[in-house]
Amino acid sequence: MCGKATSALTLVSLDCVAKGTSAADLIIKVVEYGPAGETGSDAGGQVELDALVTNYADATFGDTGIVDGNWWGIETVSTTTSPDWVHCQVEFTR
Repeated sequence: MCGKATSALTLVSLDCVAKGTSAADLIIKVVEYGPAGETGSDAGGQVELDALVTNYADATFGDTGIVDGNWWGIETVSTTTSPDWVHCQVEFTR
């Protein structure tokens, strides 16, 4: 999980980049959890990393809001190969 929203958040974009020795096949998405960290729901903003050192951006969130007090984070959906590292940035406004 990334953290707990201290006020209502509006998701703007999800940007990721991967690095490794072979092609990556990784899907990453933003997920919102309840105030106690219970089961997450998809907030949209999904990217599929299928190459390395390439920027992947998604500004098409199905649910653009994170409710005040809810936990939220970045979740790996599917992995068939593993990059050495992945860096993701979520842009939001309050």
